[in-house]
Amino acid sequence: MTNKQKEYRKYLASDDWKKRRDNIREAFGHKCACCGETESLSVHHLNYDNLGHERMRDVVLLCNGCHLEAQHPLSYRDWE
Repeated sequence: MTNKQKEYRKYLASDDWKKRRDNIREAFGHKCACCGETESLSVHHLNYDNLGHERMRDVVLLCNGCHLEAQHPLSYRDWE
């Protein structure tokens, strides 16, 4: 694991990120921005330009299924 990856993981475990994450979830109405799901949500970084000072345009709230698709261009649903 690179130092950059270690720092990122450390940031995601921080109280600062947890507060920011909660604010992002609130801003998105606790719903997946793609499908409207309300369970198993996570904040997806669209870019890392402002890491630690994310703006709303830097992130999106996604359910696990949509998050997986966002991370991997080839949809796993197409394989079912």
